[in-house]
Amino acid sequence: MPHSLNVNDHKQSSTFALQKCDDVNREMYGISDDVFVFGCFNQAYKMNPELFKVWVEILKGVENSVLWLLRFPPASEQRLLAEAARLGLEPGRIIFTDVVPKEEHIKRCQLVDLFLDTEFCGVTTTCDILWSGTPMISKLGDSMHQRVGGSLLINSGLEDLVVKTWDEYKALAIKLATEERMLLGYRQALEFGRDTNDLFDTQKWVYNLEHGLLQIVHHHEKGHQPKDITCDFLKPRRPSLNGLVEGV
Repeated sequence: MPHSLNVNDHKQSSTFALQKCDDVNREMYGISDDVFVFGCFNQAYKMNPELFKVWVEILKGVENSVLWLLRFPPASEQRLLAEAARLGLEPGRIIFTDVVPKEEHIKRCQLVDLFLDTEFCGVTTTCDILWSGTPMISKLGDSMHQRVGGSLLINSGLEDLVVKTWDEYKALAIKLATEERMLLGYRQALEFGRDTNDLFDTQKWVYNLEHGLLQIVHHHEKGHQPKDITCDFLKPRRPSLNGLVEGV
């Protein structure tokens, strides 16, 4: 597939994210409006000690910031808080909330300033975050499941937010948290482009898959041996969103 392995239907099922949501706010979740909110709404098994240490270092590098995580599962909360304390992070910098229904989840994703990808295959969570209009940073790994977040960002036009090392990941997170204009540019790029970008273009995804299947059938009918099929039959309709970011 030319753009993403994942098919999205957000245009049909989550169009409410395209409107300003006044029925959710940070106060509902015990988060102050005057703090910078890093967030990650993946399950705890997608975190590891190396990643969590980087998160703590990011929090230490950005004053008046918090990390918003889910009790997913609930048993992870106390263990992660204990590890944060062991790493020297003061209490109150990590906030946990419960899992909520899909519509509320999409809406409250908008309350996060910057999402921190885990590197461990957060397909649905990543799509939800990007559809909400919230920027995310992701580190590329060596295996397929460690490259999904980067792929989804690239196909949202935000390849600048994909890094290759944890040092780059930490530096970019701190930079975006301290340079408000730059972060706003990425958020505006997502909000202006999410209704047309490749990641959420369901019609284009289906068109390419259908034509790929037809190519397989025709190849088989001609008696040829199996081979890889590249389903790049419908070209992108929009320019890179990075141009929008640079012009902000």
